[in-house]
Amino acid sequence: MKRFSAFRHVTALNLHGCGKITADDIAFIKGWKLTTLDVSSCCLLNDECLELVRDMPLEALDLSACGHSSSMCCRFTNTGMKMLAEMELPLRRLALVGNGHVDKEGLRHLQSLPLESLDLQHMFQLQDDSLVDIGEIKTLEELNLVSTGQRLSSLVALKKLPLRKLNLSWCRDFNGSVIAEMVREGMPIESLQLDSVNASPAHLTQLHELPRLRSL
Repeated sequence: MKRFSAFRHVTALNLHGCGKITADDIAFIKGWKLTTLDVSSCCLLNDECLELVRDMPLEALDLSACGHSSSMCCRFTNTGMKMLAEMELPLRRLALVGNGHVDKEGLRHLQSLPLESLDLQHMFQLQDDSLVDIGEIKTLEELNLVSTGQRLSSLVALKKLPLRKLNLSWCRDFNGSVIAEMVREGMPIESLQLDSVNASPAHLTQLHELPRLRSL
């Protein structure tokens, strides 16, 4: 531990892909003042290691799995999301790409965090009503739902959010009629990605009525 004491001034730490490290191996970061931590694709880390970030001024955290849907390489669960919420971290950006264990219960815990960006790509277990829980994260400005597989009929549950960027690419069950509801609610989206979604030209032409849309 002592050999790492000289690095206590570090504010960003990237451990992406360190597949053999455990919570004990990174115990030296306890007490550091990290604002950014990336432990994506660290297959042996689990909820236990989140205790290390308690009292950190952490603003960005990446807990993504290895690959697109490798739940076996991701051990972070709803319990971990509850831990983050109880720590009252100033967390603004959270990535859970490919996490197969966090569901709507975990998303509900995130509602108390000041999140501005949430990346849920390839979380196939999410249900349509998960959007209702996401809609309660009142500070959310960026949401990535690539390949979540939802029909997304509850997309208007996000209408009260200051949502600027929304990525729905490869959501093959996307219900194009939801676009009309987005327009009707005047959602403040500035950037919308719809690569390979099942939406008709009639639905897509309505997008020009989104008042703030600048990127499509």
